[in-house]
Amino acid sequence: MGIMKKRILFIHGLEGSPKGTKVIKLREQGFEVVAEDMFMSIMDLKRRNSVIRNLLRLKEPWLVLALIIGFLAVSVMEGWATTSNSLWFALCAILMSRLWVKLRAKEMAAQAMRNSFDACVAIQADAVRAAKPDVVVGSSWGGAVAVKLLADGAWHGPTILLAPAAGSVSRRTMRDDFEATIQTLNEKCQDIPVVIFHDPSDDVVPFADSELMAAKTNIELKSVDAGGHRLLGLLDDNRLADEIRRLTA
Repeated sequence: MGIMKKRILFIHGLEGSPKGTKVIKLREQGFEVVAEDMFMSIMDLKRRNSVIRNLLRLKEPWLVLALIIGFLAVSVMEGWATTSNSLWFALCAILMSRLWVKLRAKEMAAQAMRNSFDACVAIQADAVRAAKPDVVVGSSWGGAVAVKLLADGAWHGPTILLAPAAGSVSRRTMRDDFEATIQTLNEKCQDIPVVIFHDPSDDVVPFADSELMAAKTNIELKSVDAGGHRLLGLLDDNRLADEIRRLTA
């Protein structure tokens, strides 16, 4: 009888996909890898959970645009937009737009990212139930999703976090719940093996966030020289494969 392959649920990064380098290499190294597409991106309109798609789904920006267009339309119908006044009304419309951007655009972007993140978590929660993996591996944005699965109790097994962006996501969504999430992990993950791999030279996700998670929980932080944020060095020399085998032995 052949040896059963360890089944990994791999959660890809912000601009990643199920066909990324890490998934390919892990399969080459003898693992069964389940990788669900989260259809995630910042600006790619073709990705249904992208931040830009969720921003366009919000009602407020369209309402503001309608009000500005309505203001200009009324000025024309009432005869206000004469040659002498046309520049004045155009300037008012620009100022209204700029005021809204200053007061509300940041919150709107955060709300769109919250919707994107929640959609990704829902996809991976379904994947956990369907795949029944031996271990979850989350990379960057996918690491933040894996942290959320652990905190919610949707997953309670061995987990490897590759430069997890939980702190960055907390700040960019304006939820500011990173400390609370860490406390929840400390309560729920006492008997769950969780390991973080993070390269201190990472210029995308702060290494300090991983240090904070490790300091306040029983999560093990492995500081590695592995090529910066993408951590591809872990796959080139089998360090990630060895850790997966250790956690699932």
